Amino acid sequence: MTGRKRMSPERLRLQVILIEIQEAIRLLLRGRLQHPALLLMYSFIDICASLVRPASVRGNREIFENYLKNFSTIRWRLFTPFELWAARSSLLHSYSPLGHNTGPGSARALFYYSHPDTKEVMDAELKARGYTNYVVVDIEQIHLVTYDAFNQVLFRMDDDEEFEKHVVANGQDILAELKHFKLGDELAAADRLIKAAEAAGGPLRVRRELQVKAPQQARATSVRRLQMVRASVVLGRPEHALHEIREGRSHAREQRYFGEHLKMPGHLEDADIYDRAMDIAERWLRRHASIGPSGDPGPPAIRG
Repeated sequence: MTGRKRMSPERLRLQVILIEIQEAIRLLLRGRLQHPALLLMYSFIDICASLVRPASVRGNREIFENYLKNFSTIRWRLFTPFELWAARSSLLHSYSPLGHNTGPGSARALFYYSHPDTKEVMDAELKARGYTNYVVVDIEQIHLVTYDAFNQVLFRMDDDEEFEKHVVANGQDILAELKHFKLGDELAAADRLIKAAEAAGGPLRVRRELQVKAPQQARATSVRRLQMVRASVVLGRPEHALHEIREGRSHAREQRYFGEHLKMPGHLEDADIYDRAMDIAERWLRRHASIGPSGDPGPPAIRG
């Protein structure tokens, strides 16, 4: 473990792009467009699998399954990584639950339901239509796999600098908009300023501000984001501080959504930690920078 204090600008740019895909998935789910959301979920797993793939693992199926086996923490009771691969392939290629890898002696087909529908009603409907050798899955279970494995990638990147470099190198040509290129340039410039500020005044310590008992990963993530906010405030870059706060709030909403929908108390506890950290960050920002009524940062009021 390296114990590094902040993410590199290259990683931040990559992470922003990936989080935008996650946000697109959430928007589709909120709009009751579940199956289009599934397309993005399976694509997102593919993207993340390609970013972490070891050089020794080749072939799309092997890359996909290797990623899930090594990074997802779910217990694979409802379906296997191979069945998820089969579902991914049939959905992406023909928008169908049935494909070359499903059928007797192979993977079971995955059919999906979502609230307010129930598994029992969907199962009865499929049986009445003659379907066999299938599994009925709550779409949120696929969403959870997507989210869970990605989080494990982020946690490992936090702890392993060489792994972070590997992921960033694999993602250097990821599809980016002009705003992402500009963001990368701004983050690189901000990183140079933060290093200069730390060289002049010492490290930006924030742990004492977050006096809570929390899982190590949730606490570490919150502390790191607080450090980025404080550094941005100290250097008179409220726009970067505001960006970090928005990302932190988004992360908290994600955790709370899974905690409430899937009855997972740990996610609710993490959400409380992230929200508390962002409350602290917002107090810093209000104290040291002027923020306009639209949420846009104004000129910094205090520097250093």
